[in-house]
Amino acid sequence: MTDELTNMQVMVIERVTQLSFNTLLASMRALSSVSSKALLQAYHSHQNPHGYQSLKKLNRKNLPLESVKVTDQDLRKVIRDLKKFGVDFAVKRDLSDDTYRLYFKGRDAEQIHHAVRNYVSKIDFEPKAQHTLAEKLTSAREIAQQRNQALNPQVMHQQQRLC
Repeated sequence: MTDELTNMQVMVIERVTQLSFNTLLASMRALSSVSSKALLQAYHSHQNPHGYQSLKKLNRKNLPLESVKVTDQDLRKVIRDLKKFGVDFAVKRDLSDDTYRLYFKGRDAEQIHHAVRNYVSKIDFEPKAQHTLAEKLTSAREIAQQRNQALNPQVMHQQQRLC
């Protein structure tokens, strides 16, 4: 009786092993026939996108959206900070006043506030002196005269040695 049970157990284990081996072999054949690009697309289609995304994808999250106006000069730097803080956002151009609207989820408001504060701290608020063309020309003339005066003794010395 125990020999029969032992034999039956061995047969069941052998059968299960054979089935799992065949299943593994079939799945490996299926994976080898599928391209790696298709596998990556299937993998990424089930993940939630993060960072920059379209407004349509951002709306799919079923969360209220907030928006902020950003100028063209500041947009790239603000986007870099938003990516660094892991915020999901979308950008749309506002044609009425040539600015951009930065859309983000309401729950990311604190991260947005921190990113904007970080960006503002980097900005130099002191206005740079705007030099006119005439001022640049006069300063260039003065520099040229100083260089000529510094070169004149050397040139005179060389001319005296040649004569």
